[in-house]
Amino acid sequence: TNNNTIGTLGSVTRGGAFSLTDTTGGLTVTGPVTGGTITNGVTISTAGGALAVNGNISTSGANNVSLTGVGITAGAVATVDGGAGTILLDGNAGAINLNAGSSLTTTNAGTSAITIRDATTVALGGISAASGTVVLGVGQDITGAVTQNGASIVNAGALTASTGGSITLSNSNTIGAL
Repeated sequence: TNNNTIGTLGSVTRGGAFSLTDTTGGLTVTGPVTGGTITNGVTISTAGGALAVNGNISTSGANNVSLTGVGITAGAVATVDGGAGTILLDGNAGAINLNAGSSLTTTNAGTSAITIRDATTVALGGISAASGTVVLGVGQDITGAVTQNGASIVNAGALTASTGGSITLSNSNTIGAL
């Protein structure tokens, strides 16, 4: 963890949990962060700039993925796979913009399988939490609009939202309960 100054995070092969704190300027994850023993959690945090996820990040089993930046973007082919764990995206009061071709996926069946929070605006990419709940905002900490990019699909057992702005999810989504 510690306080690192890193501009780009490339391929990571791990033997346990992976935790990285970048302290300045933002961070681009080119990855992949998918190699080695992935039966552990992944935490990546950056301050002073956006977190750009352009490579895949994976865990397996009930291990969580937590991504934090002053804004978060996901590239067209970026997949964040939480296995059976949860996925948290915390925009730290910046915009979250997930490309239509990007994917957040988990088999977690909990009430916070995927949580996207603390952002000015959110533009969703593909989301899959068919057995769990997708949470958009906590205590109205998404202050602006929530939309979907392109033809992205939200597939969720349930969806909850607490935002200060409008929510427009007009694509061919599959949501079990609101």
